Amino acid sequence: FLLLLAPSAFAADYSFCFLKNGPQAGQQDKNRLAELGAAHMKHINDMYEAKALDGAGPVAQWPGTRGIFLFVVPLPEAEKLGNQDPMVRSGEMRLECHRWQGPGRIGQRYRE
Repeated sequence: FLLLLAPSAFAADYSFCFLKNGPQAGQQDKNRLAELGAAHMKHINDMYEAKALDGAGPVAQWPGTRGIFLFVVPLPEAEKLGNQDPMVRSGEMRLECHRWQGPGRIGQRYRE
């Protein structure tokens, strides 16, 4: 069964980024990991408040992939913002971003 959608149904470009295990994954002590986790959450909130990020969250049961970012900014800007994340900067995680087309204003309900 093939479902065809009008082009307007997919009217927006997003940057969809995976947070994956980085080169230093699992090498941080518990205290450092807690600090990085708090800084990571602050960074997510800051990107969300700046309206660059529409969604983020953890990923379960996909080995090596730990989370996602859904940006509403062009890919180069998403990569720049994502690479500024403290977890990424520490090497605990690494970022892998792709362009994705989806429904316009997909994050509106998320923000509400």
